[in-house]
Amino acid sequence: MVEDNSSEKSDPRDARVIFKLCRYGKFLKYRLLDEQYAQLRNFNRMQEQEQDLRNMARGHLHHELKMLFSEQDWKEAFWYGSSGRAVLKQYQGNPYKIVQFGERRFYRRMKKAVKGIRKSTIEHVWSNACKSVKLGYAPSLTDLLAARIKDLWQDFQMHEQRIKEIKQQMAAIYHGLLEQGEELPPVTKGFVSVANLARIVGETGPFRDFNSAQQIKRYAGMNIRARESGQFKGQRKMSKKGRPRLRLILGQSIFHLIKKDRILGAYYHGLKDRGMNGTKAMAVVSRKLVDVLFVLSRPGVAFDEGRLFVSESKYRKTA
Repeated sequence: MVEDNSSEKSDPRDARVIFKLCRYGKFLKYRLLDEQYAQLRNFNRMQEQEQDLRNMARGHLHHELKMLFSEQDWKEAFWYGSSGRAVLKQYQGNPYKIVQFGERRFYRRMKKAVKGIRKSTIEHVWSNACKSVKLGYAPSLTDLLAARIKDLWQDFQMHEQRIKEIKQQMAAIYHGLLEQGEELPPVTKGFVSVANLARIVGETGPFRDFNSAQQIKRYAGMNIRARESGQFKGQRKMSKKGRPRLRLILGQSIFHLIKKDRILGAYYHGLKDRGMNGTKAMAVVSRKLVDVLFVLSRPGVAFDEGRLFVSESKYRKTA
């Protein structure tokens, strides 16, 4: 009888197998990360909390704006551009306050608040404000809604600032690790930023703890496993028996890389053209990113875009 711990089977494990594996030392060890890596991991958790709070404040903000500024024919993203932020800062998103002092004063105030704002944008906001005030809310109600919008906007900005500060602290720690000679991927412009690298390393811990990129994939739960039992044969999928936050961060790190004109764009869209769905293609590209980052963490290795999809033997022949 052959007993192993292969991930190619999805049957329940026999207790005797588990006991035997433990006797031979075949088990995962709990890792206590060094101080700086532990800080990065906790910063990851804090950043996610701040992002959730920021998104919650944004959702409530949009609801209140629709109540008060009822006639707005632009996308929600308008409020986070320079023009929308000026309307929130100067008028708390209150169309009654905008109309109260007249179009000329509104024009001058917006010109002063936003450098290079277009005349058409000011006219657009003014037109929507004039339509919104036709509801005829009582002054006490508009003041109440405007005060609520002001509070929510301040909450949103506060969480946004905290996220920015967390990213700066994580970047400083990562640069410090590189200066100490840690075997980590260097910051590569146009490929992976220090913000994403710090988040990834916060979840993986030291790259020196892994002998191959495959071990990092297994640690993240990105190793491929088959679902088979007897006559049943299921699809091959990622095991997802690892750190979910690491998989999330890797997925977020490739968003800017899979556009058609970016480094991994041709690879990603080639997978989709061959019939692979977007989610699966993203997972494949994320696994590719792990391979590249692991190689870059080795001493003396520099990033070379031309070698991303060329094997070493072919590269040597070409050279």
